[in-house]
Amino acid sequence: MKRKLLILSCSMRKVYTNDRVSALDLYDGVAFRLVKKMQKCGDFPDNLDIFIVSAKYGLIHASQKITFYEQKMTVKTAQHQAKQNCGILLEVLSSKQYSEIFANLGFIYLQALQPVSNWLTDDILFTVPKGKIGQKLQKMKCWLQSERVSLY
Repeated sequence: MKRKLLILSCSMRKVYTNDRVSALDLYDGVAFRLVKKMQKCGDFPDNLDIFIVSAKYGLIHASQKITFYEQKMTVKTAQHQAKQNCGILLEVLSSKQYSEIFANLGFIYLQALQPVSNWLTDDILFTVPKGKIGQKLQKMKCWLQSERVSLY
């Protein structure tokens, strides 16, 4: 079965803890709340992997254990991370068969994955939703539920 990949940007809103926790548990922004709610309700796809573009840690798997931090993504940070992040994506995509990638990222976070041509292949549908945060969230929810919608 082909897999799907969800890429999220980290969120400023986090659960404060002194412990190392999974990135998915640390971040508490609206996109992460949606994912956690869908998982709790049993509405989350089994064939989905989640990666997060973190201002501090770069591109990480949602299960990676990290510590609480306060750091904002800047264009300079994103550009500095890009080469390593592209390398990680290239490795991830070569190790599993993905049919789709949904990147719920803002402009600056998207810079941390450039150039896309370094890791994206023609057989993978790559979607970056347009619109305001609520619109992007709705499109992400539809994508996660595999509904056919206009994502642009």
